[in-house]
Amino acid sequence: MPAQSPAEPVADPIVSLEGLSFGYGDRLILEEISLSLRAGTVNALMGGSGCGKTPLLRLITGQLRPVAG
Repeated sequence: MPAQSPAEPVADPIVSLEGLSFGYGDRLILEEISLSLRAGTVNALMGGSGCGKTPLLRLITGQLRPVAG
């Protein structure tokens, strides 16, 4: 991926998470996640089974509510 030149404006993020935490009951699944996704970029969410990928996507789309952030 080519580096962005200083003359190019940096697009505002279309998704921005700051200090997001989520859990089920007393079990914390995601803790203080910060993430910015910008238009025109390709992003991947990778991790092992049960690490919180699906809850993170559901939080981004508003299907779940965070406990913080």
